[in-house]
Amino acid sequence: MLTAVCILWLAPLSSPDDVDRHIERGKAALENLEYQTAADELMIAASDKGATKAQRFEANLYAGMANVVIGHDVQARLNFLHVLQREPDHQLPPDTPPKILSFFELVRDEVKFTTGAAHPPDPVAPAKTPAGGVPWMLWAGGGALVLGALAATAVLGQALLVEQLLSTPSSPGDVRAGLVLWGRANTVAGPVVVVVSLAAGAGLLVWGLVE
Repeated sequence: MLTAVCILWLAPLSSPDDVDRHIERGKAALENLEYQTAADELMIAASDKGATKAQRFEANLYAGMANVVIGHDVQARLNFLHVLQREPDHQLPPDTPPKILSFFELVRDEVKFTTGAAHPPDPVAPAKTPAGGVPWMLWAGGGALVLGALAATAVLGQALLVEQLLSTPSSPGDVRAGLVLWGRANTVAGPVVVVVSLAAGAGLLVWGLVE
């Protein structure tokens, strides 16, 4: 590690071609399992002021791999941070050794955590409630249930009244015919009002309790 630091300190400003040569030598050393040499070459390229953004990205990526293998975890973390802060979804090659891959994913999790902490999700606005503090769905649901109960009472009362009038012998024929038509109409409309009111009331109550 000290050798790499001294090399970086004394290295003059290089051209992009010089940086490419360091990267290529570092990648070749990495393939030959010469991890210390790879780390030295790639760190020179990564810190060269003459390197382009793409060259720094590539050099840090491969330098991080070499540094993980030789146990330079602090430097490897900085290398991978450079990569993942610029491309959070970057993926390593499928044949990457598990040790390097797991270290890379740990740094990715760190980047995700710090990014999420810096940009917390927008707070969810609480459900609006009336002054009494009870959601409007509960008020509406209760009202619909009361309406359904009243409608059911009215339908039952009308049915009893029609039955009583029809059973009275003194009722005129036209009155009886009118009562039959009225009773039939209420037989259809009344239960519909009751069912709709009760169903709507129950639905609104459930909605209000869930909210």
